[in-house]
This record gives sequence, structure tokens and C-alpha cells, in this order.
Amino acid sequence: MKKKFLILILLSISGAFGFTQPLILDWQNCFGGPTRDIVYDITATNDGYLIAGSTIVIGLGYDVYLIKSDLDGNLLWEKNLGGSYSEEAFRIFPTENGNYLIAGGSSSVDGDISYNPYPGSLNYWLFKINSTGDIIWDKIAGGNSYDVLINGEKTSDGGIIGYGYTVSDDGDKTISYGSFDAWMVKLDSLGQKVWDFTIGTSGGDFSTAIKETSDKGVLVSSISYIESSGNIECMPLSSAHVDIVLFKLDSVANVQWQHCYGGTDDEQLLDILEVSDGYILASEAFSDDGDVTGAGYHMGYDNSGNRTCDFWLMKIDFDGNIIWSRCYGGTKRDSPKRLFPTKDGGYIVFGNTYSVDGDVTGNHSSGTSYNDIWVIKISSTGELVWQQCIGGNGSEQIWYGVTDNGDGSYVIASNIWDFNSGQVECPTTNDSYQIWLIKVTDTTYVGTNNISYQESTMKVYPNPATEYVVFESQIAFSGFITVTDIYGRIITEIPVKDKKTVWDTRSVRPGVYLYQMKNSSFITTGKFMIST
Repeated sequence: MKKKFLILILLSISGAFGFTQPLILDWQNCFGGPTRDIVYDITATNDGYLIAGSTIVIGLGYDVYLIKSDLDGNLLWEKNLGGSYSEEAFRIFPTENGNYLIAGGSSSVDGDISYNPYPGSLNYWLFKINSTGDIIWDKIAGGNSYDVLINGEKTSDGGIIGYGYTVSDDGDKTISYGSFDAWMVKLDSLGQKVWDFTIGTSGGDFSTAIKETSDKGVLVSSISYIESSGNIECMPLSSAHVDIVLFKLDSVANVQWQHCYGGTDDEQLLDILEVSDGYILASEAFSDDGDVTGAGYHMGYDNSGNRTCDFWLMKIDFDGNIIWSRCYGGTKRDSPKRLFPTKDGGYIVFGNTYSVDGDVTGNHSSGTSYNDIWVIKISSTGELVWQQCIGGNGSEQIWYGVTDNGDGSYVIASNIWDFNSGQVECPTTNDSYQIWLIKVTDTTYVGTNNISYQESTMKVYPNPATEYVVFESQIAFSGFITVTDIYGRIITEIPVKDKKTVWDTRSVRPGVYLYQMKNSSFITTGKFMIST
């Protein structure tokens, strides 16, 4: 049952943890029945959201599962697509005239699969649907062995790239290097093959992230056990672990450059964002050496004695050289999934966390083996601005399922299981596996409910500050200035009765702080630093 919240103020107070949270939960809804329903991706539509994933059909394996909601998360329609065996949808992209491109996998030869030239094998299934979920065209791509789609990307010419790993050495695959290769195939807007490209050596190579670049090329990554032969030229720091291998291709899949990134443990790249002077890479890092040296990795181990991972954010230039590198997380597993730019030149990152220490506070799953959704905001240079956990005492898991509405709000489609608690309002059980659809608003980014956001009504100086901070308003104001740390904990509330207010900071610890000045008609937010 859908639960909608009236937003009466811009910042909500968490009763469970007792401090201010940058993200407020606007509404939520749950989908799925008694079987296992999984969501992988979500995209915005003109009148709502379209969710792509999979659902178990008893006795027949998985079907592609599509869910259409309105702008408030209410169900409009749902649809299964597939054949007699198993199909899944991993990515969904809007295209022209209200249609959508979907990258998934299939092992069927009937039903909604129009033609499968490789019966008896698992292949990529790339297809196009209209606004009501009817298939316009579809294509099976791969070979006669085992081809597993992991990711995909819509291209600016209306086509789609399917990306995964494969053990096939025939069919649509032009070049094979080893037992497992990372492999992508490009289709045009009508579903016809344009080109394919393989990343690999004689070792194992597995696909991770892909992004079309502004020059119509492709930035694409794999995780690779790099051995002899193949087309990977860089050398790993450890033969026992995988590095990030990043290729830059032009529009027809010619290699322009390649780089490897990582340390002596495992790293993998999960999302890519192009910016004005390079790319931001969101990865998992298990190392504290190599390219991760000095990034602030939080050392931790799982129950088997293996290292756990941090969010690892890197900025590289257009030639692949590292500009900065930072880690975020705690001593358990923290994995980034989606990365978006923010209005102030920073970035917001959505992922999953099991940690309850380090940079992570407010994990609803504290003391359990489950994870929360974890959201961090960082500056343009990688400085942590704030963080927040979303979820309940069960587990909340996202893959690609976050969409940016462009107004400071985001809609998240996640998987949830175990008993509901915390922020989860759905009726769940300890063996349920459902889809949790939520909308959140970043209150440090934009105002809501007719409260206007004032970008230039406040001067804060000196910045950095040492002994005092001056808050100088450009308009007459009566109210309060609330100062919080980057974790949302309230440091002080300062009454304001004039245009200039001075706060004594001599007893305040050095660090980055957020301020909010508001009254009944507007809100102003910002940040400043206190140094020694």
C-alpha cells in the first residue's frame, strides 16, 4: 500500500537517530507478489516512471518484468515478456516518440523472442518497446555457448550497445581471446548489428561499466585477470586479483587509449560520468596501495577474512590520467552504483552499505548481515559534504535503479527483503523479495512546497574560518540559522534578528559544515569550512 508524506518543512528529523537528514522521503510504494521479483533499472517517462527487472514464473524460470507508475508511484500497468525459459531486463533507456530500449538476456526460442539463431544457449536480448510495453523489434546476439549481458548503453543515433561477458567464439562475436571475454555489440535504431568489440586476454575478463561519450565514442571497462596475449596492454599489480581495465573507443570501436587502475587487491568500475574536463569514475576498492594509495581506504574484513570494499571515486582527464582519488565508507562492504552531477558542481552517489562506522552513520541494518541504501554528496574535488542511509532493518539493494528528476529529487527502485521496519512501510515477511519504489528530495539542493530557494541572499566569511564566522544577509531577516556537520548532526541554532550575525567558532572542531537559514517564505543553504 502506498504511503505518501506531506512535506511541511525542508529538513526532517529522524526519530531513530536524532539528527537532521539532507534527503527527505516524499513517497513510497511496493510492487511484487509472493514470488521473487527483482528490479534492475528505472527511467522517467512523460507521466511517471518505467521499471525494468525480472519475476519468477513458476515452472518456467524468469520473465522480464515491466512496471509503469504515475508521478506519485501509483501502479498504472505491469507486463511480463519472455518465452519458455528465462529472460531478464537489466537496463532501460528512453528513446524517440515515447519508446524505450531494453538490454537483457534470454535463453528461450519462443514467446516474445522473434528469432533465436543460437538455441540451447544463453544470449543477449536487446529489444525496443512502445509506451505500453509492446515489442517493436528484438534481437538475440551472441553465439552458441554462454553470453551473459551485464550492462548496456543507449547511443545518440538511436541505437543500443549490449555489454557483458561471453565464452562463445562464434556467432556475432568476431574475436575471442580466452575462456571468458568482455564483449559488446552495437545495434542501430532498427536492431541491426553495426559492430562488436572484445576485451580480453587468455585469463578471465568480465564486463562492468559502459558510457557513450560526447564525441560519440564509448568509455568501457572490464575487470580482468590479465595474462598473456589479447588486447590488454597494461600490467596488474597482482596476478591473483583483478584490476579495472578502461578502454576509450571511437564511434566505430577503434581503440584510442586504454588504462588500468587499482592496487594489489580487487577493484571494479561500476558507473561513469562525463564532465567538462574529463570523467568521474565510481568504483569498488579493496586495496590501500597502487592507485588507491592516499585515497583514505577503510580497512575491513568479512566473515571469511577477505577485505571489504569502499566507494572509490576518481576523476580522470580525457586521456585517462588520474586527477584525484578518494574513498568513502566503513569497515564493511560499501558499493557505489549510480553517479549524478549536482547543481553546485559536485556529485551525488547512490549505492549500498553494510558499514556502521567510518563515514557511515545511521545504518538501519546495524548489527545485522543486511545492507541499507547509502547516499553521499561530494564536492567537485571529492570532499565529502554529507551522507545518509535509507532503509529498514531488512535489506535494501539497488543496481542501476536511480533516476534524476533534475529538480533535486530522485526516484529509487530497489529490492527489499526480510521484515519491514525503519523507513520501509511495505508489509513484508522474512522470506519476501519485493520492489521498493521511493522518491527522495535533496533539501540542500532545492526548495519544496512553495518555499523558494535563495542562492545569493547570504554571505559567509571568512571561509575557511578560525575564530568566528559571519553570516551576512542581503535582505531583512528574522529567524534561525541551523548549522550541521556533514553527517547531518545539528551543531548549533543561531537566532537572527539583523542582517549580520557572528558565530564564535573557537570551540568547534575543524571540518566542513552546512548551514541553513529559513523563515516562512524562503530558505538559503550553503557550506563553509573551519580550520585550525
